[in-house]
Amino acid sequence: PATAWTRLKVGIVPGEEPSPLQRVLAVADSGNGISAVMSWDDWLFINPELTVHVVRPPVGEWVGLDAATTIAPGGAGLARSTLSDDTGPVAYGAQSLLVAPRPRSPRRPRRWRAGSAWPARRSTTTCARSRPRASWRSRRSAATAA
Repeated sequence: PATAWTRLKVGIVPGEEPSPLQRVLAVADSGNGISAVMSWDDWLFINPELTVHVVRPPVGEWVGLDAATTIAPGGAGLARSTLSDDTGPVAYGAQSLLVAPRPRSPRRPRRWRAGSAWPARRSTTTCARSRPRASWRSRRSAATAA
């Protein structure tokens, strides 16, 4: 699991300011990226599908992304995310994932060996890039206190 507050530095359409909804949808595609539970050096995480359920219109340019990834044996996974603005959750995202060993050059051998089992389900394991989960209220109150 991981949490990040972010904003777009560059517009989606040249010459146009992105709308709050465009900002939320752009950030929604990063759920599996921030909450990876396996090494990026050894594994590919391909998200062939992204679904975002918007529950209310977002406001502002900052978007909070709270995400967790679950990997099942055999290479299927799901990244679930909550997207928030300054006042709370605005949308929920789900990314299906195809997980596969990353191809290696002959000079850099692969750590995973053919015939070995897929990694055990690690939905509760945090990776080095992860941060402890915190609710949007505690993140917001910490930001306003500073």
